[in-house]
Amino acid sequence: MSNFFEKWAQESVEHQRLLAEEEFILDVTENIWEEMERQGVNKTQLAERLGKSKAYVSQLLNGSRNMTLRTLADICFALEAEPKFSIHGSNGDWQSGNVIRMSDYLHKRIEIPEMETNGEWAVAQ
Repeated sequence: MSNFFEKWAQESVEHQRLLAEEEFILDVTENIWEEMERQGVNKTQLAERLGKSKAYVSQLLNGSRNMTLRTLADICFALEAEPKFSIHGSNGDWQSGNVIRMSDYLHKRIEIPEMETNGEWAVAQ
């Protein structure tokens, strides 16, 4: 992080929150771009797979349009990838994981964690 952003973020909790938002958006969109590049998929092709316009996809990937979790799931499905997300630390440190291939998920090459709620095992909704 540059000195400017460090100083700006320290000015208020609101600035820290805004910076965290932008870093997260950047991380998610970079992961999508990397997967698109790995597969050789361009914005036009992704738009076709989503049934959306290229302009819509451009807005999502440049951060000017809010990307919902549902939209992220749709993008990952279109790329045959499974999103992976985790939150670490009680001090506010959080990070997103890498996008993994759906084929790894379908072929059981990755573990699907079970969820525990109030001491009982539950199916994730």
